[in-house]
Amino acid sequence: TLIRIKANDDWNFYQAKSIKSSVLDAKIYAAQLNKVEPRKSDLDKKEEYAKEMPEIQANAKELEKLSREHLETHETFEISATLFHIAIAIVAVSVVAKRKEFWFISMLGGVIGIVLFGKALLHSPPPLKEKDEPPAHSAPANPAHSEHGVSSK
Repeated sequence: TLIRIKANDDWNFYQAKSIKSSVLDAKIYAAQLNKVEPRKSDLDKKEEYAKEMPEIQANAKELEKLSREHLETHETFEISATLFHIAIAIVAVSVVAKRKEFWFISMLGGVIGIVLFGKALLHSPPPLKEKDEPPAHSAPANPAHSEHGVSSK
């Protein structure tokens, strides 16, 4: 879930950059219509956005992929745990009813649960590694800007 949230944050950041880039396009176009040279700062910012956006998009896609892998592993662990619970319930019935066939069925369920648990364990993706993020308690270097460099004013 946290990885999916980070992916959504990156997509939102990408969208914000895209909107800002579109606004700059409009400003540059308006300047050209008025036969005025566009501001250098606008052209520089437009170029900066063009460089940043593919990186942001690639990171968001990677986080989405990692999130899907974690979800698949989680679901396999969940199925394994459910089979263990069912096997425990069936063995309890076996004891009360004094029927060996229920005991064999519970053993089969337990073995399938162990196989699924092993599969999930072997195929689980690595944990997300944070990229040079400051500790949660530290203040940002420039309080006028948020985490993604967008002005909070």
